[in-house]
Amino acid sequence: MVKPFVLISTKDTTHAGQIKAFIESDSFCEGRYAGKVIEIHSGTKGAESDENVSRLLAVEQPTSNVEIVIHVNMLKEGWDVKNLYTIIPLRASISEILTEQTIGRGLRLPFDGKITGEYDLDALEIISHDQYAKLIQEAKDSPIFKFKELNEDDLRPVKTVPVAHKFIDLDNVLDRISKGGNVLFTSELTNEQRLNEVVQEIVAEETARYEMITKLGAESEEVKQVIKEQPTLFEVAAPTEAAKKFDPAVLEADLKDRLRRYARASIDVPHIITETYTDRKLEPFDVKVNIGPFELVEQRVLTHELASGEERIGEQLDVMEIENPRAFLAGRLIDTIEELDVANDKEAVLALVDGYISQIDKSADDFKKITHLYRDAIIRDLKNQVESHIQDESKVEAQVRSGFIKFRPYSKTVLEKDGIVPYTQQVPRSDVKRYLFEGFVKSLYPQVTFDSTPEKDFAAILEKDHDVVKWIRPPEGNIPILYKGRNYNPDFIVQTNMTKYIIEVKARNELEPQMNQEVKDKAIAAIRWCKLASDVEKQFKWEYKLIPDDIIKSGYDLKFVLGNSINCEQ
Repeated sequence: MVKPFVLISTKDTTHAGQIKAFIESDSFCEGRYAGKVIEIHSGTKGAESDENVSRLLAVEQPTSNVEIVIHVNMLKEGWDVKNLYTIIPLRASISEILTEQTIGRGLRLPFDGKITGEYDLDALEIISHDQYAKLIQEAKDSPIFKFKELNEDDLRPVKTVPVAHKFIDLDNVLDRISKGGNVLFTSELTNEQRLNEVVQEIVAEETARYEMITKLGAESEEVKQVIKEQPTLFEVAAPTEAAKKFDPAVLEADLKDRLRRYARASIDVPHIITETYTDRKLEPFDVKVNIGPFELVEQRVLTHELASGEERIGEQLDVMEIENPRAFLAGRLIDTIEELDVANDKEAVLALVDGYISQIDKSADDFKKITHLYRDAIIRDLKNQVESHIQDESKVEAQVRSGFIKFRPYSKTVLEKDGIVPYTQQVPRSDVKRYLFEGFVKSLYPQVTFDSTPEKDFAAILEKDHDVVKWIRPPEGNIPILYKGRNYNPDFIVQTNMTKYIIEVKARNELEPQMNQEVKDKAIAAIRWCKLASDVEKQFKWEYKLIPDDIIKSGYDLKFVLGNSINCEQ
């Protein structure tokens, strides 16, 4: 089930509050959205902010009552939602980055990224204005949209299979531990004292729950409410003979053993969440008058007779005046350009208007009339110049969240016949994406998918290298590394005895002689993330490595391959 929601971008915190109040009022859809709207911006503080962030992170859940999210120039990294179906941009941003970030959040499909063929599930609706319409048209004209003629190989039958790590039965337990916020890294569970504390707390909760179910019955309203608020971690039978098999001591021993093994197999990844926001600056410039000449013209009444079609020009009218052209033009300009506001830009805008007026050779009385007659043209001229001198700079602020990153299961479409094979088996390079490879020992996932033959060959190197302790090929969107408002999904996470690596395998021509811009943007974001992760996790240093695909060959070890990585200067 997909529960859609709406994202509204507003120009400032005051505007956000006004929109929220209107949407939740009885005058809007008879109060249908009361209590179903949240604001995400710097103006919310303390408990209100924490509650809104919690509701934001849970917006994909079917139980969430949030139907509308209002944000002000703040986009959360790691907020990888797939149920955003409508975007209403009330902030006419001229920033391509900010516009792309907002649209990008609605382009993620809910069913493992697949097109379903159902329009309502596959389409993103944007209540558009000129800036968004321009960006969408550019996307349509982009060379990334290509046509391919399908051949018989493309039409071979396929099937969808689940891909899970070895400890998927611990999923609910790990969720409980992570949400508790007391365990930052799963490696803490290799400490017996820490493991005892965590497991004993879980077993005590489950024992109390079992005793309540046994006493009141699984169908009682009280039990149903408790289970709804926090589902049980383990299957607890009704009070029958089977229920007597529930043994807290056995449960504790079994849970300790499984958590120990999970902690040894998984790689700790710091839960670093970043906030990306746009800081705009108006560069000083010499304003020019690009239109004119400004001439005073007569204004007369024009009468049109509908019956006869006759038109008559009547008496001359007095030309209206703008009493204070300077204040009028400055105010209209600030109102027209959403990136400007009175508090920060009033003086700069007044100076621009003064410079503009000084170049128009008219008396003060005539200019009052000129301002009225040509006000739209003057504002357009000023607006075009101001917008060309506004610079947007994306800034990133990071924070470490409590709890750890849990690697999730996913689905993979493979060939229906022999689509799952040992990783030692060679397959046609063009077919690598159609297979699921198995037999890995050091990987958290015993079955792994790859996008290219070099990636598959690199995984084989990791399996054989004695310096490699463990590795993971993370599912899409599992690691919260963001670049330009999009999630970056690295190819590999590798842990040795001293270092953890984020590794990306790329074709040589994407790296040299000139690095592809998207590859560079991702690398810069990953390098920044690794520096933050190294500060958080003192035991290991995190490094980012870009590996050319032509250096990956059988017989090479990890050290040699990393020695041939490509540096990315920030």
